[in-house]
Amino acid sequence: MNDPLEILMNEHKEVLGIVDDISSNLKTFQDSPAETTPQLKELIEKLDSEFDVHSLKKEEQGLFPVMETFLPRDEGPIGVMIGEHEELVKRFQVFKEGLNEGDHDKVMDAGSYITSTLRDHIYKEDNILYNIARMHLSSEDMQKVYDKLMEIAKEYQS
Repeated sequence: MNDPLEILMNEHKEVLGIVDDISSNLKTFQDSPAETTPQLKELIEKLDSEFDVHSLKKEEQGLFPVMETFLPRDEGPIGVMIGEHEELVKRFQVFKEGLNEGDHDKVMDAGSYITSTLRDHIYKEDNILYNIARMHLSSEDMQKVYDKLMEIAKEYQS
């Protein structure tokens, strides 16, 4: 059987690569904002797109509904993850606005929040939430999640 949690964790590695690129570009941005802005714009668009498919679709529509059979959505780790997803989406927008407005402080503040929060968020999912899922989901549940992930992936390949 294909393991949907491994798929999600591998996607996290890709996201962390983008986060690392944003982080290193933010260091350069401090001294050379004009030179770094195009790369940061490209990276935040890439991150936003990956986050949309991975977190807002695959996790929130694929994994979390199945986990809600044993964990309530509004309490505990699922609610925390969804809350962080929502806040990260807001910060992506602030980051983009800062880049478009040339607002150095806005870019640095939002960028710092995004990079640190996303690293912590992924750690919690990989090491806590997915372990909870692995302990409680049956092989049928895992297959259901896998099928939903593949359906979502297919939608975005078109």
